[in-house]
Amino acid sequence: MPANHPVRPALALVVGIDEYELPRQRLRFCTRDATCMHQRLLELGWHEDCAQLKHDLSAEELLHATESFVSRVQGAVEFSVMEERDNHDLLIVIYFAGHAVEKDGTLWLLPTNSNDGVNVQDMFVRPLNRMHLPDGRKLVAILCFDSSSKDLGNLSWLSVCEDERTPRLTLRGNRALKSNISATPNEFLF
Repeated sequence: MPANHPVRPALALVVGIDEYELPRQRLRFCTRDATCMHQRLLELGWHEDCAQLKHDLSAEELLHATESFVSRVQGAVEFSVMEERDNHDLLIVIYFAGHAVEKDGTLWLLPTNSNDGVNVQDMFVRPLNRMHLPDGRKLVAILCFDSSSKDLGNLSWLSVCEDERTPRLTLRGNRALKSNISATPNEFLF
């Protein structure tokens, strides 16, 4: 049976996009929701430099933010491996509020200026699944996608990772879950 380890907040990426280029795609509350989520993470003990808040990102900016975040998570994992006294599981949070589309069963987060966005599976899920901590410690990831889309029904997709041996992230939405899990930023996390 794996040992229980205390969980330490490591990193968070919080993105809200309202200002899409096409007027009919513009949203009103996603940047506000992202700001509320960021504030809630800070209230829960996350350090300002570990919880990034981004608003209204272009395709290039969104890609850079996601690549940079995954790279920072890898750095946190490597640091945790080197720190012999560290016996914590690492908690990361990714929150996105804005438009998203599902293409062939894959969720894409859309930037302000394009219908081609960030592939969640390629940019987050697969890279995070390749990261490992020693001594039975875990990388725990919570992915919350508040997606404004007719097809997705403005649902939150949540993912918590790790089984006993190997990290595994799975993406779930109200099509996969019979009872959809939803929460406001003030109810989210603990």
